[in-house]
Amino acid sequence: MGPQEARFTEDNVYDTGITIYGFEDSLINITFIDDPLLNYRYSYELKAGSAALHVRVNEQYVEFSSSGDEPVKAASFNLTLGSSSHYRIGTRGANNSISITYANNASISGQKFQVESAGTTVAVVLRDDVNVESGDLDITLNCDYVYLFIDLPSTMSGRITYGRLPDFNKMTSSPGWGPGPGVSFQTSTLTSPKLDIWALGTQIYAWFG
Repeated sequence: MGPQEARFTEDNVYDTGITIYGFEDSLINITFIDDPLLNYRYSYELKAGSAALHVRVNEQYVEFSSSGDEPVKAASFNLTLGSSSHYRIGTRGANNSISITYANNASISGQKFQVESAGTTVAVVLRDDVNVESGDLDITLNCDYVYLFIDLPSTMSGRITYGRLPDFNKMTSSPGWGPGPGVSFQTSTLTSPKLDIWALGTQIYAWFG
């Protein structure tokens, strides 16, 4: 289906909750663009045999879910978000491939991103061309494979806490990052605003800019 979107007015920009629920065997891509009046824009292509996508909207919340008992199976589900809202994004499903890229002046402070999805691979990209205010960016990833590409803005600190013994790639050769208390990897100082990631994947890989 072609792009559908919702926009703010200049005097009414608000925090937005987004739920992506009941997807299986789907490719989900979330990005930000530098458009302060865009709330969200989405497009998708469903696989044969997929349930229809149901979209439920109120002023401060949007839910993308199955229209029935069977799962949504999307060959692609593309969600584009604007640069002024603080988003609380949650996804639940199984066997998905999910990516989110924070970039293009996105206001990341106070945002939350949570994945609860078995058999799923998640890639998180944080570029340094984001808008950092006073709050933290909180990310919780309960899935199988986690890939982190972090170019931390100079005004942020960061921490990755992992709940299982993972494989890390290039963790030890990351300037400014090192082992932290318990099962964590973090910047040399840890103060707000910070990137705070809980990664519960069985395999976790991280690259740092």
